[in-house]
Amino acid sequence: MKLILEKLPDLIKDVDKFGWTALHYAAKFNHQEIARLLLSADRFTAYVAAKNDDSKTALHIAVIHGHVVLVQEILSHCPDCWVQIAGKSQNILHLAVKHEKGEVLEFVLPNSWASGSLTKRIMMETALSTYELEQAGGTRGYQNVATVKNIQASKADEVERVERLAGHYLIVATQIATVTFAAGFTVPGGYYSDGPHKGMAVLGKKAAFITFVISDSLAMIASIGAVLEHLKLVQSKNYRFKLFVVRRIRMTMFQPVILMIMAFLTGLYAVLQNFAVMIVPCVLSAWLSVDICWTFCRRREVRERAYTAGFKDSEADHFAFIGPFILPLDLTKPRTLLC
Repeated sequence: MKLILEKLPDLIKDVDKFGWTALHYAAKFNHQEIARLLLSADRFTAYVAAKNDDSKTALHIAVIHGHVVLVQEILSHCPDCWVQIAGKSQNILHLAVKHEKGEVLEFVLPNSWASGSLTKRIMMETALSTYELEQAGGTRGYQNVATVKNIQASKADEVERVERLAGHYLIVATQIATVTFAAGFTVPGGYYSDGPHKGMAVLGKKAAFITFVISDSLAMIASIGAVLEHLKLVQSKNYRFKLFVVRRIRMTMFQPVILMIMAFLTGLYAVLQNFAVMIVPCVLSAWLSVDICWTFCRRREVRERAYTAGFKDSEADHFAFIGPFILPLDLTKPRTLLC
C-alpha cells in the first residue's frame, strides 16, 4: 500500500461508480492501518462525499458500521469533518441513532466539539425527528441530547409498552368478532317457525336486513384479520416489526368498528322502520364514526397533543385511540423533542 501511494498518490481521491474512495472502503471494512496510511498521505480525502450514495463521507460510513476506532482516527486527522451531512440532512449523530450504534454515540457525545456546537446545531437546525428516535427504541421527553446514549437500555421498556398496547387492541378485536358472530345467527326479526319458509329469516328480503348481514359479516372478517395480525407480533422478537404490526392493527381497527355501527343501525331500522325513532341512534353513531375516522387520520397529531399536555406514553396512546374530541388540548405550543 505504501508503495502504491508513493508511485500513484492521485489514486487516493479517485472514486468508483458510487462515488466511493479507497478511504470509504477502508471505513466500511474496518481496515484501520489502511485508513491511517490514506489519511497520513492526504487527510483531505476524508472530506470527499460520495455523489451517488447520499453524499456520504468515509466518516459517515464508519459511523453507520459502528467502527469507533476508525471514527476516532478520521476525526483526529480532520476534526471538523463531522459538520458534513449525508442524505436527508443527517450528520454523524443522526446516523448513529438511526443505525443504533451506541458505542459511537458514547464516543461522540462527550467530546468538546460535540457537546456544545454539535448539540446546538442539532437543536436549532436539524433536530432528530420523533420517528427516528422512536424507531431506534428511544423514548420521548429527553432533557438533553446526551441522554440519547440510553436508547439501548430503554428498548426493553418500549417493547413491553408496544406489546401491552397490542394486547388492548386484541381485546377490542376479539370482542367485536364475538359480538358480530353472535349477531349473525340471532338476526333481527327472528326466523319463521313453521310454513314453507321455516328456519328462514323473517326480514330476509328487506334491503335494510341485507345491508345488516353484509355489514355484520365484514365486521367479523375485519376483526378476525386484526387478531391474525396480532399473532405475527407474538411470533416476532424484532422491536421495529412489533411496532409496525401494532401501527397496522391500529390503522385497520376502525374498519370493524364502523362496520359494526352500520350493522347495528341497519338492523335496528329493519325492525322498527320508523325514522323518528332512528334519529337519536343515527346522530350518535354518525358522531362516533366521524370521531373514529378523524382520530385515525390524525392520530400523530393527537398523540403529540397528549404529550404537550404532559401525559405519559401509555396515556398518549390511549388518547390517540379513543379520539381527539374528548381531548381539547392546546395546539399553540407545539412540543419540541430536544429541549
